[in-house]
Amino acid sequence: MRKKDAVIALLFPGQGPQRVGMGADLYKEYKVVRDVFFEANLALGYGLEGLEKICFQERFVKKYVTKEPAKIREKLMNLRDLVRGRFDAARENWHEHLSRIKGLTDEIQGHFVEEPTPQLNLTIYTQPAVATVNFAYFRALQDEVNFDKLQEKIKFYAGHSLGELVAMTAAGVFSFKDGIQLVRKRAEIMGELEDEDFKTRSLYLSHKAQPIPLEIIKDVCTENQLYVSIQSTDSDYVIGGPSGKIEKAKKEFEEQGLRAMVLPISGAFHTPIYTSAGEKLKRLLMEYETESKIHEPTTPVMANTSAESMSKKEHVVEELYRQTHQLVRWKDSMQKMLNEGVNTFVEVGIGSVLSSYAKKMFPDEVNVISLFDPKRALHDTARPLRKLF
Repeated sequence: MRKKDAVIALLFPGQGPQRVGMGADLYKEYKVVRDVFFEANLALGYGLEGLEKICFQERFVKKYVTKEPAKIREKLMNLRDLVRGRFDAARENWHEHLSRIKGLTDEIQGHFVEEPTPQLNLTIYTQPAVATVNFAYFRALQDEVNFDKLQEKIKFYAGHSLGELVAMTAAGVFSFKDGIQLVRKRAEIMGELEDEDFKTRSLYLSHKAQPIPLEIIKDVCTENQLYVSIQSTDSDYVIGGPSGKIEKAKKEFEEQGLRAMVLPISGAFHTPIYTSAGEKLKRLLMEYETESKIHEPTTPVMANTSAESMSKKEHVVEELYRQTHQLVRWKDSMQKMLNEGVNTFVEVGIGSVLSSYAKKMFPDEVNVISLFDPKRALHDTARPLRKLF
């Protein structure tokens, strides 16, 4: 490809490829990356090297779970009645009343067991960690190449799921401080729906050799009260819904010859289950708008839910609201960018899944560059970019 002919889209991945140690090599090599972590820790209130510990160390948090939610619910109702009930001095003294409350509390605690959970797999930590590492890749890229010249060739920024927020931040819609705080708040809002009584998960579906008819996926989803949440290519989908239904659907898809893998994320994001979360996020975004924290993008950002380019800040609130509970149309977004003249896709962040999608969709039509390689330094993986100008 001739230098003057390159038309570039920067792609930012979402959560899913997170792993302990992500970004560690970059952190050691680039001061700008350490600065990003420092800024993020300040913005998130994580304390000194809080994100470093989450990203680089195997850490577990104590999570208490129960296999008897119905019994717990009944006992909690009884406890509420005891606490709210009036003390009857004629029937019992205060000591007896408090003993009854303590006894019921002990019974409730006895139904729970401690379950160590990897900190990096909990939504409230996963999303800020992944967003920070991926934005750090963007900052390091700016150090590695003449970014002013590269920017002249960039036609779109695009992000897959959570990556859309990183893409917006890279495009100047949010300052990094405001963007990472929004990521955390989004994670907290979504995390509020992670309930012991109603756990949801996401299931990745793929087929190496041929497209998966959407009708097959929708039929199984309808039967099991599940939803299609992401279409990445004709043969790569994510569905989401209640955990028990996800396990049942997994077996059904595997029987049909599909690869089915439960994702290491704690929720069924981009499904109607998260509509209420979207409403809460929209109210927060309107506060951002009032406080002038949302800006015009320096480069158009391709929207997940409409597969249309966003060049005005007015588009941001509605897109991020819809994205919480509507289908992520990544396949359509990629096709739109190709139709608009993009011939070079550059993945900026941890993993190379978006690069693999691009190669699968357009095997002979585009140049695909992934900046992540566990065996090579960013200076080397960015070399193909430097050749474009």
